Amino acid sequence: MRILTASALLLLLIPSIARAAKPVTIAQLDQILLADRGQSDGHVAGQLANLTLTERVTVQRLAS
Repeated sequence: MRILTASALLLLLIPSIARAAKPVTIAQLDQILLADRGQSDGHVAGQLANLTLTERVTVQRLAS
């Protein structure tokens, strides 16, 4: 039973490990979004899904 549980857990973790997020700064995110202007929502969402921010976004930055 313990082997089955460990195997199931490993199978659940493999996809998340394979899709490790790319760390980006706010400036890099801005560049990505500018380059993707005019692309489909699905395309942009696919790119954003693989990113993780390395810094916090300020309230002032979000408002601009």
